[in-house]
Amino acid sequence: MNIFEILLKKLGKLDKNLPVCNPATVSEYYDVLANNRRRQVAIFLAETNQDEVDVERIAEYLNTDGVDRHSARISLIQRHLPRLDSAGVVHYRRSEQTVEPLDGLSELCAAHDAFSRELN
Repeated sequence: MNIFEILLKKLGKLDKNLPVCNPATVSEYYDVLANNRRRQVAIFLAETNQDEVDVERIAEYLNTDGVDRHSARISLIQRHLPRLDSAGVVHYRRSEQTVEPLDGLSELCAAHDAFSRELN
């Protein structure tokens, strides 16, 4: 069992009936969580609890943290949303400029919460 699984199990977030996370998934989550903007996007998407969110709405959310909305939108489109998509936590539809949260998003946010609690 790796640290990711230990933290989730400790918080009661790891379903014992699910297969254990493989090292590739754990590495993927570490990489995704390493970037503050991706963490903010993941938390925002989890809190909105919607099936689909416009990229513009995510950029507006990031703008409330003092980030220029245009810069936020560009970095979302070019870097962060494709990365979250490749990690399997969202489905990013570039042509439609929408993001669909997937099941892996709640697991990623649980990992973020677990890391934050353990490190603080």
